[in-house]
Amino acid sequence: MLWAQTIVGFAVWIAYGVWLARRPAPPSKQIGLILGPMLLLAGMLCLVAALYAVIQLRGLTKGSLTLWAMGVVTVAGLVFIHCQVMGSKLVFGATLGRETSAEGKTSESDREKP
Repeated sequence: MLWAQTIVGFAVWIAYGVWLARRPAPPSKQIGLILGPMLLLAGMLCLVAALYAVIQLRGLTKGSLTLWAMGVVTVAGLVFIHCQVMGSKLVFGATLGRETSAEGKTSESDREKP
């Protein structure tokens, strides 16, 4: 039974991650370098804390999760996925945005001036 519950939860997490990844990234580039890594860590801490709570409150019995524990694990997984995707978007948006918008001497600017 635990495998079936795990597969259902995993399918929900993957579907949400794909849907979230297709949405546009947040426009703020300055806070991306600070908020991005914080989101990556916060998602992990939330998931670990939820799994610890489920184990301590006896949510795993006889090789399967109870109904409330399945809900907690699924929601914690969704929070984890959300934090990972948004944190990654913020970090990549902040770092790659500066690379493409930086002004400097390029080979194209050399060719345009006679």
